[in-house]
Amino acid sequence: MMKQVPATLREMYVQQANENGMVKKKLKLLDHYKLVGAVLIKQDWDEAKSNIIKRLKFIENE
Repeated sequence: MMKQVPATLREMYVQQANENGMVKKKLKLLDHYKLVGAVLIKQDWDEAKSNIIKRLKFIENE
């Protein structure tokens, strides 16, 4: 049975899932950097992909 979630909250989760899905697709095309404070540092592709997958799973579980 699914939890009852307010429509606006559900819409926010759907939007976040869509955004993260697009980021996951874009990762294949770009050099990989991570924003740390005000600085972009190079990031391993596998780590970046893992972070996006974790975010998507978290959003799906909400």
